[in-house]
Amino acid sequence: MRFRGATRKGRESDSWKIGQGCDTLPIQAPEEGAGTRVEDPIRENAKMTIERIIAGREAVITCQSDCTVSEAASLLADRRIGALPIFEGDRLIGIFSERDLIYRLREFGPSVLGMQVSEVMTAPPVTVTPSATALSALALMTQRRVRHLPVMVDDRMVAFVSIGDIVKYRLEKVESEAAAMRDYIQTA
Repeated sequence: MRFRGATRKGRESDSWKIGQGCDTLPIQAPEEGAGTRVEDPIRENAKMTIERIIAGREAVITCQSDCTVSEAASLLADRRIGALPIFEGDRLIGIFSERDLIYRLREFGPSVLGMQVSEVMTAPPVTVTPSATALSALALMTQRRVRHLPVMVDDRMVAFVSIGDIVKYRLEKVESEAAAMRDYIQTA
């Protein structure tokens, strides 16, 4: 199989090696500004960027364009993920998602499993930069009807963010703000 295997925090792991030619696509998010503390929730929401959401993330599992749909579907199931960035060499060319698999199964039947993933993926990929706000990323996902966005710096993919990642991050921030407010009220 021609997958890029990812490892946790860049360490080699046999369970991630899926055959010859595997390598790692590490997360290389730009460093966040240190020591920034914003008390204003409106400003805090404006600063809720993709960069903050992907900070400390593990590497991304990717797939080469010549993999079969069957191989890519197995990887989705084995890794319990919803989408794969598809590369041709080092260039991101599309996204293969569970949705692509379902639609193409309906269109082509079981023969789709022998096709190359590049024939059935969504292309070109809808992307976002680390400086994009979480709200703008959610709006883009809604408008383009996608659930996963590659995070790009120049022409290099540095991370992969899902709608679930953004919602989870926002919920954690809301819970944190609520806890801070409760503490403030109790000590007042």
